[in-house]
Amino acid sequence: MTWDLRTLGPTAAMTVGISFAVYRRVRRSIGRQPLHPIRMSLRAGILALVCLVCAGLHPTLLSVEAEILGAAVGIALGFYALKHTRLEATAEGKFYTPHPYISLAVAGLFIGRLADRLLSNGFTPGAPPSFRAIGDAVSNPVTLALYFLMAGYHLLFTVGVLKLAREPTAPI
Repeated sequence: MTWDLRTLGPTAAMTVGISFAVYRRVRRSIGRQPLHPIRMSLRAGILALVCLVCAGLHPTLLSVEAEILGAAVGIALGFYALKHTRLEATAEGKFYTPHPYISLAVAGLFIGRLADRLLSNGFTPGAPPSFRAIGDAVSNPVTLALYFLMAGYHLLFTVGVLKLAREPTAPI
């Protein structure tokens, strides 16, 4: 088997980028996390903007239904996770500890679906590089539902943690 560098380069770059994103997401889902309100607000804003762009790309009835269903499930999971989140203030600073299993399950669902879509019809050995597979993955209703599940969860969770941290009765 010969390796074609025109297909190997983009594939390797995408693999490294996705792997780094997965690592950061999992790292932020486990254990005690520092509370950075500005950074968290910025991430939530970017995620909301990406959701609006995704919702506008494929405005079919099936896509909208998938987005609404995914967001509703994500919001429900976010409320549950907020009930099991601990806030604390120490000499090192302010921290929150998210519910690890819900965060990992939400990230795992989306990452697994994205990997399935990209590997099943995205990277054919010997084929020229194509970003069509990414567009196909984003336009799929199941992938959209899982993305909006993840986005709904993270948006609600981030806003909820920031709101809880501002309450006078919070341990922070």
